[in-house]
Amino acid sequence: MTRPRGMPERKTFHVSCTDGQWAEAKRRAAAAGMRTSPWLVERALEADLSIFDARPEPQRLALSPNQQEWILGDVELMTNSLEQLFNGKAIEEMGRQVALVRDAKVREMISQWHFF
Repeated sequence: MTRPRGMPERKTFHVSCTDGQWAEAKRRAAAAGMRTSPWLVERALEADLSIFDARPEPQRLALSPNQQEWILGDVELMTNSLEQLFNGKAIEEMGRQVALVRDAKVREMISQWHFF
């Protein structure tokens, strides 16, 4: 169906609200002597939107493709470095060093105990 000539073009929008909010909108529209939809449109057109000008830009929730590539590159660099640094012999050596420090600390604690 086409719009009759001379009639203004109309747009249809949907409002999402709770039953209580809709009842309140209907009550206020009736008090103003208007139907609900025109009353809502009028309120929207009269709304002060300047609060939106002062809002900071929202924080991004997703990384840009460049940020993702940068992080991936860093992770690959770290894993490659760790693979080269920690081979089987390096892990065994680290275990020996930890055992040496542990034994030294235990000896120090034993030497400080006083037996009666």
